[in-house]
Amino acid sequence: MKPLFDIQKSLKLCPPEDRPNLPKGARCKKRIIAKRSSVIYDFKNQVRYLSVLQASASDIATSFQLNGYLHDEYPPVITVNPNNPELFNGESGFTRNAAADKLGWETMIYDIYEFDTPLALRKFRLKSNKSIRPSKPNTKQDIINQTVSAIESGEIENTDDSIKEFIDDVADDKSIKERSNIFKSVRGRKSAHPSLITYHCDTGKNSTLEAAEKFNLPYSGDKRYTQTGKLGYIPSSFTPKTSFTDSKKLIIQYGYQDIDFNFFLPEPKMVPALYKQREDGIESFEKFKRTEAEWIQIIMEQFGFHKSVQEIYDVLPQKAKGFLPQYKDADPKKEGNPQEESVVDCLGNPIS
Repeated sequence: MKPLFDIQKSLKLCPPEDRPNLPKGARCKKRIIAKRSSVIYDFKNQVRYLSVLQASASDIATSFQLNGYLHDEYPPVITVNPNNPELFNGESGFTRNAAADKLGWETMIYDIYEFDTPLALRKFRLKSNKSIRPSKPNTKQDIINQTVSAIESGEIENTDDSIKEFIDDVADDKSIKERSNIFKSVRGRKSAHPSLITYHCDTGKNSTLEAAEKFNLPYSGDKRYTQTGKLGYIPSSFTPKTSFTDSKKLIIQYGYQDIDFNFFLPEPKMVPALYKQREDGIESFEKFKRTEAEWIQIIMEQFGFHKSVQEIYDVLPQKAKGFLPQYKDADPKKEGNPQEESVVDCLGNPIS
């Protein structure tokens, strides 16, 4: 199947000046039909966390086969390769490019763009997925990762206002609640304080899984049981209802043994407030655990057995162990190494 492209029809139906969701500092130079071999699609420029799904490319390829190229949709955007003016960099249309591969297309219609700043280009990559059909929209994870990258590259300031402004701009097709959750997830990966580390419960950098592997901790029940010989969790809450319930199933499977709970602060404050946060968190966990003991006492009494709440509490297997290190200011007593480098207690003292 050879594609049929009509530049004039495309310009009439989709004039460049009317392309939606363009950030400031983006300019269309020309619409062209070019050989696909001259366009480089580098996945480090792909905003999506995962590579394009084969199924998505297949769906778009089917659309192209049935409907041909849709001239009422804006073409993929390319920029001139800075190292070779004969080549271009693909900035949008990754999945459509994969679909064209499946169909053996040698050419594609493109818009050549210029961007004033790297931030304008990053915004475009995100915003373009909101309006191009057929395409896959940005996921929450895509926006989180791109926001963190924008902070780390210095394109936006690491302040709540700057981050929220960026998210509102590139994710205005998401609900207010979704944008709020995206912001919280960004803060779970990038603290507002350079002295503090934050964690999140996904995978990758600063994830609880990465921490579990680094500090040899049990994780997600029995996920690291072979490596540690222990059962345990690293929850984001001090009243972890789901993992507390799941831990009971582990006792049935593995027999009665301690189940370690290590914690972290999703929104840590600067020392000494951090220490108080930890103390309050442990207190919440112990109250949560004591409620469990009270419930068990009531059940036991239905069968004529009596034990005090404290006795039951003392034998419960769920144990609060410590905290992931979060305070990374240099410690002169450690030759400038971080204050916290391993699992610590409430006051930041290492736990062996």
